[in-house]
Amino acid sequence: MAIVSEKSEIETAACLWKALQEGLILPTGNIYKFYVGQGSQAVTEEISQTVKYKFLHDRVQQAAYSLIPDEQKKTTHHRIGQQLLKNTSDSEQEERIFEIVNQINVAIELIEQPTAREELAKLNLIAGRKAKNSTAYSAAVKYFGVGRNLLAGDRWKTQYNLTLALYVEATEAAYLNTDIDEMEQLAEVALQQAKTALDTVKVYGVRINAYTSQGQLLEAINTGLTILKQFEIDLPESPDLEDVARLSQQTQALLGSKKPTDLLNLPEMTNPEILAVMEILNDISVPAYLTKPNLNSLIIITQMNLSMTYGNAPISALGYSSYGLFLCAVAGDIDEGYEFGQLALNLLSKFKEKKIEARVLFVTSTFIFHWKVHVRETLKLLRNAYSSGWESGNFMTLGYAAYAYGFHAYFMGCELSELEQEMTAYSKALSQINQQTQLNYNELYRQSILNLLGQRASPSLLLGEADKEQELLAGYQQTDDKTGLWHFFLNKLILCY
Repeated sequence: MAIVSEKSEIETAACLWKALQEGLILPTGNIYKFYVGQGSQAVTEEISQTVKYKFLHDRVQQAAYSLIPDEQKKTTHHRIGQQLLKNTSDSEQEERIFEIVNQINVAIELIEQPTAREELAKLNLIAGRKAKNSTAYSAAVKYFGVGRNLLAGDRWKTQYNLTLALYVEATEAAYLNTDIDEMEQLAEVALQQAKTALDTVKVYGVRINAYTSQGQLLEAINTGLTILKQFEIDLPESPDLEDVARLSQQTQALLGSKKPTDLLNLPEMTNPEILAVMEILNDISVPAYLTKPNLNSLIIITQMNLSMTYGNAPISALGYSSYGLFLCAVAGDIDEGYEFGQLALNLLSKFKEKKIEARVLFVTSTFIFHWKVHVRETLKLLRNAYSSGWESGNFMTLGYAAYAYGFHAYFMGCELSELEQEMTAYSKALSQINQQTQLNYNELYRQSILNLLGQRASPSLLLGEADKEQELLAGYQQTDDKTGLWHFFLNKLILCY
């Protein structure tokens, strides 16, 4: 109020005194003292904190707003937003970005100067990123949309960096907001207009995650392999064991006599192209694991080799955890695999990168630690992976953590009726965020539990009806989802025993 009215805080408090007396507004804290001076005028003491007020009720606020003539409302919003922007330092701008942008956006039609429109587009980019990081995905989509609409007609020529940023961020926000059609439209424009391979990496990453979550696993892999070739990483689509052995020899040569703990102190990876390659390899590792085990091994080994050659990045923690998976499940070296799992967690702690936390926790708890510790020890890690996935917007990983939790708890012998309730809650959450692959896995076990509890008419049918069961099986066969097929037939075997 003080900023907008261009008065001091003491003068503003005095102006608000009558409304305060009549109970139309209320102070939100007790950080000030006031008393009635001559003429019933409010006088406040000097304080170090800003006095904040709120309306008694939304209707009071609406009534106050209605006093502004309609033809003046947009002008008023614009003036308020500009005053807030003018009186907010660069260091405080992000903290107050929603207050500023929400005011100015109401009056977009009044902003005609190209420089002013570009400045507002930048502010909407900041607001959108803040909303996305706060998991307010619908709001983020709107801010990025306003930002794009403020750009010039030749935006991709005259405002390339800003335009690219708005499209890339909007693509991810649309995916996180479960609007796949909008995501695809934005991605297509960004990929057509991008000048370099580096500029396309994040968009391809979003596409790969979307394809994976929808069960389009081969499409996800092919998308990743295509972009990797632009960075001179040419992995065979269907490698054999000889390809895996050949690349493993390079890993052993690079590793030499080093122990996993020695890799924690490698220099930091700074090459932008190698960082991009690491991201894409990480994105396609999940669909590769589900459908092409040998390709997944090549992906893991390639990440290991790149980290040992170019240094550690936050995403190296994923590479090390995946290498631990490879050692335990493929090479049969459980002890060293467990050490690489510990290395992954230590590197995660070192970089404090929230974006990859869920994935590292998922891989280590699902594929490594159970070889050395009781499976009950993995349940807490999986719950943490699920929570971290929500916090960071990593929907794909939180989905896998959810199904893995039920999978582990089921075979651990947890009480079935309680576990079924937990898995039902997970299924509802996964359905809401369109994580179909993980939802199907979770439902296989949940339905098996219902059968074992005697709550299904046909105890040997997984989905209650034969046609639905056959439809799911056909889908796994069509997409070559080997993991899905394994879960399917394992549960059928248990139910038919």
